[in-house]
Amino acid sequence: VEVAWWLLEEMIEDGDIGEGEIVEQYPTVEGTVVERTPLA
Repeated sequence: VEVAWWLLEEMIEDGDIGEGEIVEQYPTVEGTVVERTPLA
């Protein structure tokens, strides 16, 4: 899975992502999939 780090960084700066959470976005046939993985 390729993560758009620049997008991830922008989202973190905008406060859309909580600390300690990995968010992955990637395109699929159905649309863009967003996976949120909380860091234990």
